[in-house]
Amino acid sequence: MKYLMNTAVAYENGMPVRMILDSASEINFISSDCAISLGLKRNRIHSSVSGINGLAQDIKYETNAIISNKDNSFNESLKFMVVPKISSVTPSCNLDASKLSLPKRIKLADPPFHKPAKISMLLGAQVFFKIIKADQIKINDSITLQNSVFNYIVTGGLPTADDKLHCFLLSEQEGLENLFSKFWQLESLEDESLNLNSQTKFSEDHFVNSHWKDQTGHYIVQIAFLKEPNCLGESKQTAIRRLNSLWRKLEANPNLQLLY
Repeated sequence: MKYLMNTAVAYENGMPVRMILDSASEINFISSDCAISLGLKRNRIHSSVSGINGLAQDIKYETNAIISNKDNSFNESLKFMVVPKISSVTPSCNLDASKLSLPKRIKLADPPFHKPAKISMLLGAQVFFKIIKADQIKINDSITLQNSVFNYIVTGGLPTADDKLHCFLLSEQEGLENLFSKFWQLESLEDESLNLNSQTKFSEDHFVNSHWKDQTGHYIVQIAFLKEPNCLGESKQTAIRRLNSLWRKLEANPNLQLLY
């Protein structure tokens, strides 16, 4: 039995995006390819999300997007965490939808729901119940059509020989307990357990001998040089010449300057 994901097609700035609706996820996700193709501005963050069995993934970017349905009667501004990939193609194999006898008058949220296709977004619990409507149409013991702002979502299971399963249940990783654990582990290290190489030893000695604490509580340390600075030669002048050359190139080509 192949159980269908709650897939739908939404729109961002008029462009169709295939997505999964997941009431078990605390977070909304967007694939990095989709964020780039939509021209969304990505903001740098440092976060982590966890799923089944506590498996965690680091998140480096987040973005904002306005999601709408086709007739623009539904609009929602949402924050998304950007991930390399949300899932493999869904469903994982072609399903025989001809046996379902779906009502012809019904408009589906994802018309080619039975064909494998890429998922670009995942909408979580924050917006899930704003999307779902009350009415349902029961097709048979396995399949139900659930109405939504994107039209009817096909839910349930279809017989298939493919046994590949997908599971989505994601939440933000608290991390605080782990951070404290790592902190105490570091504090408990014995000096003799440290195997310092020559550069590490040099850096440690340099810090101990040259650092001080200013009036604001910040620690200040002198720049460490493995060799005398004069070994760099005229590198500063070379860097200035290259920078000036780049500025001249950009001033001569406004389009390139805008992209840069």
